[in-house]
Amino acid sequence: MKIINAILHEVVKKFDSKGATLSPRDECYRQDDKILNEFTNAVLTVYSESINSYGNIKKNDGPYFNDLLKSFTKKENKIKAEDKFLSLTVSASELIRLHIQDVYKATGGFVLFVNYSDRGSLWLLIVMLKLDTGYSIDKKSKSLQQIDIFNMKHFHEAARINLDAWQEQQKEASLNQEEELADDYAGNRCVSFIKQKGNDDDITRYFREALDCTDFAASHKNTSLTLSALDDFYKHKAYAPNKVTLLTNKVSDYYFQKIEEDEPASLKFISAIVSDEDDANEFLDFTKQNGFDISYNYKPSKSLAKKMVRISGKIGSTTLNFDSEQINKTVFLNEANRSITFTTVSDEIIQQIKRAQGNVD
Repeated sequence: MKIINAILHEVVKKFDSKGATLSPRDECYRQDDKILNEFTNAVLTVYSESINSYGNIKKNDGPYFNDLLKSFTKKENKIKAEDKFLSLTVSASELIRLHIQDVYKATGGFVLFVNYSDRGSLWLLIVMLKLDTGYSIDKKSKSLQQIDIFNMKHFHEAARINLDAWQEQQKEASLNQEEELADDYAGNRCVSFIKQKGNDDDITRYFREALDCTDFAASHKNTSLTLSALDDFYKHKAYAPNKVTLLTNKVSDYYFQKIEEDEPASLKFISAIVSDEDDANEFLDFTKQNGFDISYNYKPSKSLAKKMVRISGKIGSTTLNFDSEQINKTVFLNEANRSITFTTVSDEIIQQIKRAQGNVD
């Protein structure tokens, strides 16, 4: 990760009140600042673990965020990149201020903007950081001190834009001369963000509205729908249990690969994994024909991906096949003795074993 430009602006807004003001910083941070780089890496680590939705930048008529990005990415030799970045961030912070000022329960904070390059792409990270009360100690007097620190555990408002993907969308829309992106292309969402649940989502919606985020693709919902569609597809194809286990583990491995790479999973790629070789889009077509409204690209849910893993194999002539989530619940491994213990065995299995032993009641 290489920082190109970074800056913080403050949006001042009190809880249980209306009205907000903007207190901008007038110059960018030095790209080679050690603390900035350490801080940005820490922010990106927390952000990557918290992403739960993908989307696009909505096109509007007027001075909206999409227009700010167009000005920022436009090649103009007369304007320094740092000045263009400063203009973008101040204007975007003003949009956030306008959207937060009437949200009674929302509080302001420091808006971090980082333009950086990573994995061959250009990115723009935008995070609303909150100050929390922390404690320190004076090394000389050994007295306790109260300090303000950024809360790095939870980000309630954050978004990251793949600027290369966004520019490709602009080219596609221009070629098509359409107001809206084609459905197939809209699947390649260029924004990832953190979307809160329940009442918190109502409070923090201002952030996504200020940045014109749309076409939401929720992580847990899309993963859950994909797993349901896969179950129906396997039944439709009448796959044998061992093949279902094999394909399930392949999809699970693919999910974990995408989670590790911090990239969205592709429904089309999943289709190629589970479909017949001569028709890689068979599962993709199946989801459309059977009403599964799944986004083409979405971040896999880590918790659901874990539940997909199945343990299968043989011990002598005994075949084992169980969900990994049963480990340390109903299945216990003693590695030292190389033994496995099963608990909560059903009455049916108990009776079968007793009959095999000749101990029928």
